[in-house]
Amino acid sequence: MRAFLLIIVFWLLIKFPIIAVASIDMTIIYSGNLNGDLEPCGCTLEGDLGGIRRRVTLVDELCKTSPNLFLISSGGLIVSQAASDRLTSVYILKGFEALNYDAIGIQRQDLSYGADFLKAAQLPWVSTNWKGDQFSRYKRIERGDRKLAFFSWLEPPIEFHGASGSKGRHKRTRTGLEVLKNNLAEAKSENALTVLTTGLNYEAALASLPLTFVDILIVKAASEKYVEPEMFKGALILRPGVRGLQLGRLDITFDSDNRIQSFKHQQIPMSPFFADSPRMAEWYTEYNDRVKQAYLKSVEIRKAIELGERNYVGADACKECHQSAYHVWSTSQHAKAFDSLALVNKAFDPNCITCHTVGFNKEGGYIDYEDTAYLTDVQCESCHGAGRKHITSNGSMATEQRQWPRKRICMQCHSRKHSPSFSLESYWSRISH
Repeated sequence: MRAFLLIIVFWLLIKFPIIAVASIDMTIIYSGNLNGDLEPCGCTLEGDLGGIRRRVTLVDELCKTSPNLFLISSGGLIVSQAASDRLTSVYILKGFEALNYDAIGIQRQDLSYGADFLKAAQLPWVSTNWKGDQFSRYKRIERGDRKLAFFSWLEPPIEFHGASGSKGRHKRTRTGLEVLKNNLAEAKSENALTVLTTGLNYEAALASLPLTFVDILIVKAASEKYVEPEMFKGALILRPGVRGLQLGRLDITFDSDNRIQSFKHQQIPMSPFFADSPRMAEWYTEYNDRVKQAYLKSVEIRKAIELGERNYVGADACKECHQSAYHVWSTSQHAKAFDSLALVNKAFDPNCITCHTVGFNKEGGYIDYEDTAYLTDVQCESCHGAGRKHITSNGSMATEQRQWPRKRICMQCHSRKHSPSFSLESYWSRISH
């Protein structure tokens, strides 16, 4: 009930800001470090925050009530951790095209698929110390009589492994900090509010970046919640939340020298209270179709490779010797996990299937419903490991995860991202056997 009331309060603040309109000189909506989350995981109510479709709804509403606002992001939109991340990244960038951001910084992770991959998206990228010509070095944005100058400092390169396995580095990132300082000074001389974003963390950014002519510094997000802004050497430090669960709103008033005199900060959570934007329906359908096509293609490849006896045997094979445990499992939510995906058309999404089937993307694990329906849901082997050798040895050979502590077993799926309120004690009591 309390959470619902807070959501109502935030909605009213959007509609009717508590600061009198006449006292606000500038409104900034900011975000950072989406970290590849195109949509929230809908498995748990408390984790059902964020998503690009809701963000479009919220931004559209904010632009109606504050038409002169500035919409900026410090970057960190995409990641490259799994094979499916490239496709998700394509649709994240397409989704951001619909949001009409004024400026978006670039962080190292955004370059996971190269500069040309980013450039292909029609987005207002900014990287002040990128030596190529793919991105703007800065952006000047005007709303009425207010100016904002946006800069983005790309953090130092890190070693990476290319597709061939050879080592390499992004090397096109070095212009001097002195040049950045001069650009900031020029913008200040034109009475612009200067905003500098970076992929550096809080400590590294404050220690290494010139702040003399910086009004606002946005550092890399480190937690899911936005941190309350603070002043440091005349600059207002902003720390957005990761994964796009909220947006930050900053209402600013200026002094006679055009420096920040006061500000009001709000964190706006994107809960189910914000409906998915109707204008993103086609985009989302296309995304799901592409995910399904990629999944079906991978299924055919796996079918061609995986012939013969399979490592995973399914819960029915465990039932004969473990009848009591089987009964507990069969009456639990784990035994219905796959059906919950089918209800929301996610039975083809690898990001969801991993935790709602047995052994997906593992040798001898779930492939598709047609051929491996016996491996749907969260079953015995999801927790204990593949059971073929255990069965063929008449129980003398333990399953591969037999020695794992309970918390490690559960947190394969009950991670902070998918199960934010997970507690081993309370969750285990529901499945104890």
